[in-house]
Amino acid sequence: MLKLLYIIPSFYPAMIFGGPVTSSLGLCRALAEDYQCNVKVLTTDAGIAVAGKKAFRSRSDYRLGTDFSVCYCGSYLGGKFSIGLLAKMSAMVKQADIVHLNAVYSFPTIPAIYLCKTISKPLVWTPRGALQRWKGTRKQRLKAIWDRICDRGASEVAVMHVTSPEEKAGSLARMRKWPVEIIPNGVDLPSLPSRRLAVQEDKFRVLFMGRLDPKKGIENLLGAMAILKDSKISLAICGGGPAGYVGRLEKLIKSFGMEKQVKLHGMVKGEVKSRFFFEADLCVVPSYTESFGMVVAESLAHATPVIASRGTPWRGLEERGCGLWVDNSPSSLAAAILRCMKMDLGAMGERGRRWMEAEFSWQSVAG
Repeated sequence: MLKLLYIIPSFYPAMIFGGPVTSSLGLCRALAEDYQCNVKVLTTDAGIAVAGKKAFRSRSDYRLGTDFSVCYCGSYLGGKFSIGLLAKMSAMVKQADIVHLNAVYSFPTIPAIYLCKTISKPLVWTPRGALQRWKGTRKQRLKAIWDRICDRGASEVAVMHVTSPEEKAGSLARMRKWPVEIIPNGVDLPSLPSRRLAVQEDKFRVLFMGRLDPKKGIENLLGAMAILKDSKISLAICGGGPAGYVGRLEKLIKSFGMEKQVKLHGMVKGEVKSRFFFEADLCVVPSYTESFGMVVAESLAHATPVIASRGTPWRGLEERGCGLWVDNSPSSLAAAILRCMKMDLGAMGERGRRWMEAEFSWQSVAG
């Protein structure tokens, strides 16, 4: 049985960190259940509700299956560091057959890369889009120094895993010594309701689902809503983020006079999250950049069509007839929403669902 050590700074149920947490859980489960790997996750309690931290720290291992366990280590400085994780890493790396490291600008990254290089331990490194750049990228000089250190840690038994050709190009611009493999994320396929929920013929319901961050282009989507100025079009924004940024969005919504059309619902998960997808006519993903864009796959898995920006690797939306791939400017997004209002969204959603079933199951991705 292959022994896999999965190192990641935050893990389920820390859903506040968005797509990487969802995709990490799906991959680990598929590797353990469908490919009989012994999966051990080494992580921290970052992002877990404060009330639950004591319980997580009171046990070293949580079993999520016969061959799938998670070691949560106490975190400090807002989840940016964990002495416990570093203390456990060396022994756990030596016991594993292969190490799967996640994230770039995180405290375990450099120690894990160089430990694996020193003992010739096979390593898969998943940057999670962190090596891509956009106009709002911060601390670029410091990141350039970090990148050079990581690049020198490449070895003959190490490979970088990216989820799209766009992420590959952005990563190779900074990591020239690492071989790169493209494998997309997978997606869970929920059971579909017999009909779309709470259909209102006189309303068109737009959804944004994801982490609230400037990189996500939410201001551009709000600008599109202001251009449309249509009381029949509503926008539900679901996701968590820093209080300061959430406050900026609230002020922008108020300045546009859209308090009745646009609602901030905070972070949602589980059945509540699925219900938002099922109740939406359309999901919009206006990000400046995404390595994969997990929410696109999730929306299509719920048979909800998508408008995605060209900062995402989802040009296939138009090729597959399940959405639009457009610039993320307010005017472009507004025009795309108007186009979609005239389309057969039910048929588009069905095509998107079939695409996810055929190419993005966790079983095929884990294989």
